[in-house]
Amino acid sequence: MTTKFDAISKEIELDITRTCTWHADFGSLDAKGSVLLKRVLLAYAFLDEEIGYRQGMNYLAALVLIRAEFDITMAFAIFETLMRGERQWRKLYYDDCSTVCLVVKQVIDLLNPILHTHLQGLPLTCLLAGPILGFFSHHVYDEMAC
Repeated sequence: MTTKFDAISKEIELDITRTCTWHADFGSLDAKGSVLLKRVLLAYAFLDEEIGYRQGMNYLAALVLIRAEFDITMAFAIFETLMRGERQWRKLYYDDCSTVCLVVKQVIDLLNPILHTHLQGLPLTCLLAGPILGFFSHHVYDEMAC
C-alpha cells in the first residue's frame, strides 16, 4: 500500500534528478545536494499540507541550499520563510502551478515577444516552466558566486 509519504517522496525524486544538474552536488538521487533537497522538500510538504509539494519548488529550495552552504537547518528555515512569510511565495503554487505558468509566460514575453506570440493559446508554457526555471536558477547561481 502506497502511503502519502511514499507518493510525495516519489514525486520529489522525479524532479530532483532534473534539478541544478550543472552543480556538482546535484544531478543524481544520492548526490549530497539532492539528498538534502529531498529532505527540505519533504519536510515542507508535510508542514504545509494545503500546498504540499509542487513542481518548481525544487529549484527555489536548491538555490536556498546552495546559498546556505548545504546547512539543512538554515536552508529549511529560509525556504519556509520565503514560502510562508510576508511575501507568501507559496501562493505561486496554488492551482497546480497556474501562477508559475503565468510568470513563465510573462518572462517569455519580456525576453522574446515573438516567441510569446507564437506560444499564445498553447498549453506549452507550463511545459516550458521547468527548463526556464532551470535556466534561471543556473544564472542566479552564477550571480551569487560573484
